[in-house]
Amino acid sequence: MKPKLGIVIGSLLQLLFVGDALSYECSRVNYDDPASVSQVWRQTCIPFFISDQSLLFQNTNTASIAVQSFNRWSSQTESCTSLVFQYGGYVSEGAFFDRNTPSNNRNVLTSVDSEVDLERLIDQGLWPQADLVAITLTRYEPNTGEIVDADIVVNAAKFSIIEIDPSVSCGNNSDTHDLENTLVHEVGHFIGFAHVTDTDATMFANAKSCETKKRDLSADDLGGLCSVYPAFGPIVTCSPSLSGYDATGITAFRNQCDRYTSSQEVEGCDCSTLHTHNASKFVNGSWVLLIVVALLLRRRRFDD
Repeated sequence: MKPKLGIVIGSLLQLLFVGDALSYECSRVNYDDPASVSQVWRQTCIPFFISDQSLLFQNTNTASIAVQSFNRWSSQTESCTSLVFQYGGYVSEGAFFDRNTPSNNRNVLTSVDSEVDLERLIDQGLWPQADLVAITLTRYEPNTGEIVDADIVVNAAKFSIIEIDPSVSCGNNSDTHDLENTLVHEVGHFIGFAHVTDTDATMFANAKSCETKKRDLSADDLGGLCSVYPAFGPIVTCSPSLSGYDATGITAFRNQCDRYTSSQEVEGCDCSTLHTHNASKFVNGSWVLLIVVALLLRRRRFDD
C-alpha cells in the first residue's frame, strides 16, 4: 500500500498544552488532542537546503542569515544540546514531500514571491491566510510523532522581509519584517516546538513589524531545546511514543545526514552523534503533514 499524505492545519493562535511543569510547548500530531504524541526528530544531525526557485534567498546575504538562524538553535554556549544543522547549499526543488522515494526529500527553505502564487497556495488549502509571515510544514509518522521532513516557506509576496538593523529606526511600515527574527521562530517549529504564551520567547506566536527580539532564544526556549535534544542522553519527547516496531515504511526516511553526506551534498556532518530509537509501525501506510502556522502580523489581540 502506498503511503497516504494527510493534511492537518493548525490554528494560528492555538496554544498546545503539555503540562504545568513545562515552560515550553511541543507540537502535537493532533492539535485537538493535548494527549497525543509530540513531534520530534529522532536524529540530532539535520541537513537543510535552500531552494534556488526562491527569489528571497537568491543572494549570499540572505543565505548567510538563514544559516545563522538555524545555528541559533544549535550553537549554544551552554553546550546543552547535541543538535546540529548542516547547510547543504541550493537545490532545485521547493517545499514538497515524495512519499514514494525518500531519497528525493530534502528539508528546504524557500519563499512564496508573488501574489499569484500566494493565492494559489491559499486556494489549495496549503496557506491558511494571507497575513502570515511564514509557515513551517512538517511530515511525521502519526503514531510516534517522528519527523522525517520539514520545510520553511517565507511570505515574500505580501511582506518586505529584510535584514533590520536594531540600532536604526524601522519606521511604521507594518509590512516590514526582519528575516532572522522570522526564521529563528520557524526553526523552532522545524524541530517540533509550538507557540507559547511568553511574549518574550522566540516561540511566541506573534511578531510586530520590525521586531528583532526573536533572534535570541529566551530561557524558556533554551529549556525546551536542552530538555528535548540534550547534549548527553537520548532525545526526550514531551509525551511517550509507541515503541517496539521498526517499520520499513519509515526507516528509509531517517538519518538524512548519512544519506546526504555519502552523496557529498552535505559535508562535515558528524553522524556519530545520532541517537537510535525505536519507532512505531507505519500505521495504515499513512504519513501526516502538519502546517505549523507562525508569526501573525496583525498583533491587535496582544497590543495594550
